[in-house]
Amino acid sequence: MNKTRFQHDRMTSLRLPQEVYERLRLIAEDRWTTISQVIRQGIRREIEANSGLFDPDGIKPDQHDLQAD
Repeated sequence: MNKTRFQHDRMTSLRLPQEVYERLRLIAEDRWTTISQVIRQGIRREIEANSGLFDPDGIKPDQHDLQAD
């Protein structure tokens, strides 16, 4: 394994309802990929859709206070 490739990555885990997991599994099978890749792609889309929250240095000041969990 190429350690350099992953040195800046961060590992995370999620709890998903079984129904959500099964839907992700079906999407992955349809695309001939992995569930992890489907999740990463969804995260990328969400970041792109909310790109206005970021400036070149990260989150805009006080913007994080406006976000709902």
